[in-house]
Amino acid sequence: TPPKQSPKQFVLTSSGAWAVVDGDDDGDARVGGGDAVMRDAAQQLWRTTTWLDMLNDRARNAAYARAMRRVVQSGVDRVLDIGAGCGILSMYAARAGATGVVGLEEYALSARVAREATASDATISVVNARSDAYALEQGDQRFSVLVSELLDSALLGEGWLCVARDARARLLEPNSRSMPRRARVFF
Repeated sequence: TPPKQSPKQFVLTSSGAWAVVDGDDDGDARVGGGDAVMRDAAQQLWRTTTWLDMLNDRARNAAYARAMRRVVQSGVDRVLDIGAGCGILSMYAARAGATGVVGLEEYALSARVAREATASDATISVVNARSDAYALEQGDQRFSVLVSELLDSALLGEGWLCVARDARARLLEPNSRSMPRRARVFF
């Protein structure tokens, strides 16, 4: 049998550019200097994004937590979190009573952070994958709730409509709910 090939993953380099590297499911990507490169990429990621600002925005996070409690039916819903980032929406879904949560995160470093942040909750599984590359395992139920924050300041810049359409067709139950449910753009 041929040797197992490592999947390709995206990491942010110290120069601020994204690089494609070999890695495995745990987000343990390897390029050049191994862990040192990953640490450098992680530091650069936090320096060059607004994630830290979003995580420190208490009003925003409280609004997401309240909305999640309204949307997720405790003991009933399976939740799909596309673009899980550090896992905060996955954690809110689990706390709201979801029976299972799958967080999909394309970037290896973010997926690794989300796995570590959610490790104490057995209902959450974080997968380093794009949503259009993710497939339900045989016997898996479709998801009843979709959560995502693939929204930029112009609303559509991160491909939200295509992502949601694909998820609805392949991964969600027919009468699934989504969060956010609607949005408005001001010019």
